[in-house]
Amino acid sequence: MSKKIFFFVSIYLYCVSLPAQEWSVRYPTGHPSGYNHFHDGFIDKDGTLSLVGQEGPTKDFPDAILFRVGPNGSHSAYKYSKPGFRSLANCIVEMSDDRIFVTGNLMNDTSDRLMVLIFDKGLNLLAERLYDKEVDSLTFGKSRAILDSHGNVIVSTYATQNNGYKGVFHRGIFFKFNQQGDTLRHRYLLAEEPDPVAYLVDFRLRQMWYDSKTERLLCLVPGYGGVMSFITFDSDFNYIEEHPIWNDQIAKSDRTLYRDCYTDHWFSEEEALFFSSIGDADHNRLRVSRVTTQGEILEIFPLNARADTIDDAAQPRCMAAPNDSTFYFSFHYHPWGYYPGTACVYQLNKQLELVGYHIDDDHDSYRTCLIFPTADGGCITVNDSCNYYPFATKTLPIVRKLGPADFIHIPWSITENNQALPSVNAYPNPCFETLHIPITTEYQHTRCQVYDLQGRILMDCMVQPSGTLLNLDVSTLKPGLYHFRIYSDQTTLFSEEFLKK
Repeated sequence: MSKKIFFFVSIYLYCVSLPAQEWSVRYPTGHPSGYNHFHDGFIDKDGTLSLVGQEGPTKDFPDAILFRVGPNGSHSAYKYSKPGFRSLANCIVEMSDDRIFVTGNLMNDTSDRLMVLIFDKGLNLLAERLYDKEVDSLTFGKSRAILDSHGNVIVSTYATQNNGYKGVFHRGIFFKFNQQGDTLRHRYLLAEEPDPVAYLVDFRLRQMWYDSKTERLLCLVPGYGGVMSFITFDSDFNYIEEHPIWNDQIAKSDRTLYRDCYTDHWFSEEEALFFSSIGDADHNRLRVSRVTTQGEILEIFPLNARADTIDDAAQPRCMAAPNDSTFYFSFHYHPWGYYPGTACVYQLNKQLELVGYHIDDDHDSYRTCLIFPTADGGCITVNDSCNYYPFATKTLPIVRKLGPADFIHIPWSITENNQALPSVNAYPNPCFETLHIPITTEYQHTRCQVYDLQGRILMDCMVQPSGTLLNLDVSTLKPGLYHFRIYSDQTTLFSEEFLKK
């Protein structure tokens, strides 16, 4: 039997000058080492936040930890540990009967198991299951979990394998559990699967959805070479189809197509919203994209393109969508993305217009871990302190509740000019990467929108003047005919057609 300990955690609410509510979380038996302590969570219908992660030194024997933080300040935690083993909780889902399903890893130098724990809302451990690997591999990877239409829990993870001179690969694994934690079905995705599923040699799931009508799984997976793909499986985890996201002309190489990609919202069954980055660790720029499940990129919004956004390398973490019109994107920024930095949240509307932001200047050396939507249209962020050499601050993590009033709002409305708009003779036309737009007046804030022939907005960004020119980067557009409009002080200035080659 495992060692089971129930803790009431010392989590206290203290007053700050900002209007946002804020909690500081204290670990039961000491601050973890390393820099990634919280892995997953959810907010239930009562407004209680559940978090899973790890506690204790990463290099020694950390314990799995489950936190529950209520909206009124009530708080509790459960620590799961076994002597001589490292236990890591990295996925949590709320079942249909309000019980809590947790998955993770239990490992030491000789064994590695998939861990399944089931709790009630009072954090009483109801069931414990451990599953050994069925392939020769190094370790289980991070899990993802989702409920199907029958109340079962579908879990996806991967096993890391060292294939000698071919390098390290990640083999995808699916499990289906009933609400007691018993296995109904499982499958390992191995290399003998048919083409074009090249992703199977490097399967590390980013997100997973379940279609109750067709009982199919739709997975977002970065495959070999860094190319993101939408992959569909049936309810028995058999491969159906794959749609790679290839047509990204920003990318300088395959490995920079979508370097870390998160998506938590669907506009429809055929269209999703991405929060991702582009580039290497030193030039890790953020962007939001609307993408179809057929792999077509409909629209790209570079979050670093505006004059009033952060132009530093930043580590993307996650998004929250409290409704169909408001989206929050949390991250921390620093010249090097893997270092601690300052936590930030951007607020976008359905048109992907940046309408507000919140920067946490009160706490240094933080990494944004998670963000969750709240019923009042706001969000909750989890910002962990970095206890990682040489940034070992040992500061307590911050859980912050943000409402619409906690954001600095950006005016983004446009007053149309009913008069005939002058032509500005932008050049080169046709163009490949940059369109130069001559101006005769010095504008303080200049905004540009680019439309396709159907009137869809494909780009919407601030453009900084360079002398008597506005330089518009159109490298993300497909070849074709487009229109651009230039605005300043919320008024349309001029419009023109151009050809992208």
